Amino acid sequence: MEEIAAPFAGIIVLAIWFAGFADWRRMVKWLIYFQPFVGIPVLLSGHNPLALLAKDLVFFFPMYISLFLLHPKDLKNVHVPNPVWMALALFSFIVLVQCLNPAIPNIFVGVLGTKVWLLYMPLVFAAGAYINTQEDHVKLLRTMCVIAVVPCAVGLMEWFFAAAFGYQSVMDQIYGSEAQSVTQGFNTFDYGGQFFRIPSTFPFSTQYFGFLQSMVMLAFIWMSIETDWKWKKNAKLIFYFIVCASFLCGSRAAYVFIPMLIGLMYIFDGRVKGFLAGIFVVPVLVYVMLSLGGVDPLSVLTDTSNLTSGYSDTFILDSPIRALEMVPFGMGTGMNTGAARYLFPGGILPTTALPFNFESYYTKAIVELGVPGLLSYFMIYAAIFFGGMQVRSRLRDRGLKTAAACYTVFFLFLAVENIKGWVVDQDPVNVYIWLFAGFLFKLPYLERAKAPARQPAPVPGPKTLRPAFGYRLPPALARRPTPRRPE
Repeated sequence: MEEIAAPFAGIIVLAIWFAGFADWRRMVKWLIYFQPFVGIPVLLSGHNPLALLAKDLVFFFPMYISLFLLHPKDLKNVHVPNPVWMALALFSFIVLVQCLNPAIPNIFVGVLGTKVWLLYMPLVFAAGAYINTQEDHVKLLRTMCVIAVVPCAVGLMEWFFAAAFGYQSVMDQIYGSEAQSVTQGFNTFDYGGQFFRIPSTFPFSTQYFGFLQSMVMLAFIWMSIETDWKWKKNAKLIFYFIVCASFLCGSRAAYVFIPMLIGLMYIFDGRVKGFLAGIFVVPVLVYVMLSLGGVDPLSVLTDTSNLTSGYSDTFILDSPIRALEMVPFGMGTGMNTGAARYLFPGGILPTTALPFNFESYYTKAIVELGVPGLLSYFMIYAAIFFGGMQVRSRLRDRGLKTAAACYTVFFLFLAVENIKGWVVDQDPVNVYIWLFAGFLFKLPYLERAKAPARQPAPVPGPKTLRPAFGYRLPPALARRPTPRRPE
C-alpha cells in the first residue's frame, strides 16, 4: 500500500507546485484552507517526519519561488513599514550568526532551528500582496471563520462525548494508535471538575487552543466590519461559538487569555460600551459552558486566580532570569528546538541539563540566541505594535479602524502569552501571526482602493415631444423652435 501511496502523493505535490509557480496566490489561499486541518496528515501518518514538513514543502517553497523570483512585480503592492522589515532583517541576521555557534554539534541542528525561527516571516509580504480591496479582506475573513466552525464543532463533540462515555475510550475511537500522544497519555486534571485535553483536528491540545485564540480575534473583526446583514448575523453566532469552544478545549490558560484578548480588543478599539457588556456576557458564557461540561465554575475561578499567580512567579521572574545568568550569549540556533532532539544521541536535547524550565518562549530565545536575539525579537513586536497603532490613527473607515486595533492587539497579546508558552512556534499560530501582520499594514491602502462613489445621473436635456398614440417625433423636429408670429 505504501509503495502505491508514495508515488501518488508525489504526483499530487508536483501538480500543486506547478499550480503555485503559475500563481502564488493559489498557494496562499490553499494554505489558509489547510491550516485548520494541519494535524490530520500528521496523525494519519503516525507523525511521519515528511508529514510534519508537508506544509512547508507543499506550500511555502513554491509560494516563495513564485512570488519573490517569478512575480516580483506583485511586491509593489506590499506596504511593510521600514521599522518592521528592518527589525525582521536584524533578527534574521542574528539567527544565522548563531548557526555558527561552536556549541552546535552539526549543521542540521542550525538548519532546523533557522526553519522554525524564520521560514514563515516572509508571509508578511505575501499577505500584503494577496489582498487588494476591502472586499478581498471581508471574503477572506468569511472563509477563515466559517471553516473554523469545523474544528470547534469537533472539539466540543470530543469534550461532551468524553464526559458521557469516558475520555480514554472516546479518544481511542477517534484517534486510534495516536490517541495516547495527542492526549499526552490521556492526561486529565481536576480544575473544579475533570478537564480533558482536547486536540480536535490538531496533533496537540496547545495547537488547538492557539487556533481558537486566532479565530476569536478574526471573528471579532469580521462581525465588526461585515456590512451584509445576513453575514453579520452569522458572524456574531460564529464568534460566540468559537469563544464557547475555547473554554472547553482543555487548556487552563483559556480562562486567563481568552477574556484578556477580548477585553484588549474592546479597549483598543475604543468601545467602552462593548467592553462593559463583555464583562457580563463572557462570564455568563463561561458559566453556561462549564456547567454543561460538568465543571464547577466557581472552583475554576478560584483555581484560575492561583494559576495566574503561579505564572508570574515561575515564568516572568524565575526562568528567563536564570537563563540570562547561565547562557547570556546563547547556545546556538536550534539547540532548544523540539524537533532537533532527533539529531542528538538518545533523542535528548543538551539544554535539558540546564536547571530551569523552558515553558517561557523568552527563555527559549535566550538559550538559543542570547541577549542580542531576545532584544531583536522584542524589536519585531514593538515595531509591529507601534506601526499598527499608527495605521489605526490614519484610518477613517470605522470598520478598518476596528480591524487595525484587533490585529495590533493580537501582537501585544502574543507578546504577553509568550511569557507562558511557545504558541508562536506551533501550527497554526506560527503562520497566522505573519499573515495578520501583512493584512494589518495593507489596511490604509484598502481604504484608498474603495470603489468610487456612484456619480449622480446626468441632468436630462430638453424633453422630447410625445404626441398621442405614443408616437415619438424625430429629435430634429422635437427640438425645432416654434416660429414667432409677425407683429
